[in-house]
Amino acid sequence: MITIDKAKGIVTKRLSNDGLDWLNNHFDYYKLYQEYNPDALKLYDRVGTDGYSMEYIPNIGTLADWLAERNLREESLTTDIKDKLLKVLVDQFEIGTEQFSTAIPETENTTNLWIYCDLQLSNVLVTPDEEFKLIDIDSWFVKTVHPDEAWRKKSICHTRINEVMVTMTSIFKRENLTP
Repeated sequence: MITIDKAKGIVTKRLSNDGLDWLNNHFDYYKLYQEYNPDALKLYDRVGTDGYSMEYIPNIGTLADWLAERNLREESLTTDIKDKLLKVLVDQFEIGTEQFSTAIPETENTTNLWIYCDLQLSNVLVTPDEEFKLIDIDSWFVKTVHPDEAWRKKSICHTRINEVMVTMTSIFKRENLTP
């Protein structure tokens, strides 16, 4: 359940039992991640035993809604908007998966990766000035791999960035833009 207090600029999210693992195991990592990525959605505090508060982003809807509305008005995406969207998403994944992963403590038996696992159009907000913000912060989590698989770390990072590119390419094709 999500509660929005626009006057205070705060969103509170209550998690189901399935989400409590994130709150207990990844909340503190996300707080640290914000120090690496000033563009990340700001996470504030835990709320009770099953929730957290985060910043409210004034918006005109999700990317899915925004694209649907543009299609109804037969407006295509400009190259500038396309570039801003790609930059936001690729930056999030490069900073998150590639750079922040190195800050997560490792033991001699593990290597950790910081990964966003729910990239979809409804998890990107569009601001009134057509900026983009990745939301659903409890979709970031730590994936642990064995040190023998640590060579895959760079490969996984590039795979995540490629997923962003594939998603955006399909949007651009639908919008009749060349990616």
